Amino acid sequence: MLRRTIATLVAAATMVSAPAFAQVCGACAACATSAPCGPPAPCAPHYVERTVMVPEWSTETRVVNVTQYRTEQRQRTVTVQRPVYEQQEQTRTFTVNVPQRRTRTVSFTVQKPVYETQTQEYTVQVPEWNEVEQEFTVRVPYTEQVQHNYQVSVPNWKNVEQTYTVMVPHHETRQATRVVQRCVPETTTRTITCDQGHWDTQYAEVPCQHYASACGGCGVATHTVCQRVWVPNVVTQEVPVTNYRMVSEEVPYEYTHTVMRPEQRSRTVQVCEYTTEQRTKSVPVTRFRPETRTRTVQQCNYRTETRTRQYQTRRMMAEQREREVEYTVCVPEQREQTYNVTVCRIVPEERTITENVCVPVQTQREIQVPVCRMVQKTVTEACHCGGGYASY
Repeated sequence: MLRRTIATLVAAATMVSAPAFAQVCGACAACATSAPCGPPAPCAPHYVERTVMVPEWSTETRVVNVTQYRTEQRQRTVTVQRPVYEQQEQTRTFTVNVPQRRTRTVSFTVQKPVYETQTQEYTVQVPEWNEVEQEFTVRVPYTEQVQHNYQVSVPNWKNVEQTYTVMVPHHETRQATRVVQRCVPETTTRTITCDQGHWDTQYAEVPCQHYASACGGCGVATHTVCQRVWVPNVVTQEVPVTNYRMVSEEVPYEYTHTVMRPEQRSRTVQVCEYTTEQRTKSVPVTRFRPETRTRTVQQCNYRTETRTRQYQTRRMMAEQREREVEYTVCVPEQREQTYNVTVCRIVPEERTITENVCVPVQTQREIQVPVCRMVQKTVTEACHCGGGYASY
């Protein structure tokens, strides 16, 4: 968009300056007297200077207004509802049961014991002790020596050659292969298309409307315009691209393997052999022999005797009696009670609260702005009889 604006300004400046050059060129004025139908006669070129407007970019420092926010504490008054509790006195009537003590006469029956004396005969066993001779048998222990035969195992130690097998480790070097992953770079080509064009200054012949009217309306008057155009150069080229891929390959390697091999070895060990021997020993043995003995013991014999005794018996006899008893009766009674009740009422109250608000503040800040200005530039052009200009 900027490029289009600059080209428009340059074309406008060139078109404004064109009539002035048409008036100063004497050769072109001579062409106006020629016939309007045919083309003008060729003439020698004249060099003239003219002023054109060229865009020039520069950077300016400008002051702009910027809105920033800062936090301020402000106070405001709000109305809150505060509960107020009050004590009120109220009276209520209630019924209570008042206990009263009363007396009444009741009859009841009691069992009165009556005691009587009676005579009873009973039989008892009276013991009588007598001394009696009694024989009994006892076992009397005695000890005697007895020959006892027994067998013992006598150990005999001797050295014996013994053959045994042991597993001896042997280290062997073996070869094997293993799979190894590695990255292999691969370079391939890729076709890309890029625009390698450039900016070029071109001069174009533009018909001049003011000069055409001066030439009698033949419409052949033109002027040269300088403009920058982009010359595209689309190039298709092959570029190398390196990619990496994982490649698995078997790599030989050596490792040490331990093999257990049996070996026969001999050693001398002591072996214990037992032989049986007959031996004799005297063993004391306790034996018992029976003996008859005599002892005097007390023997109890019982005889029966009849005796008499007196005892009291008790029987219960019913008897009617009276007594005064007290009992309690609940009589209802109306009473009044005064009690306090807490009543809550809402009272509006104003409070001041502090809160944080964001306040916008206008400040100025310097920024760098690119500015395009049209600068006058003097160029030299060749004027031909045909009305065209060539800039140098």
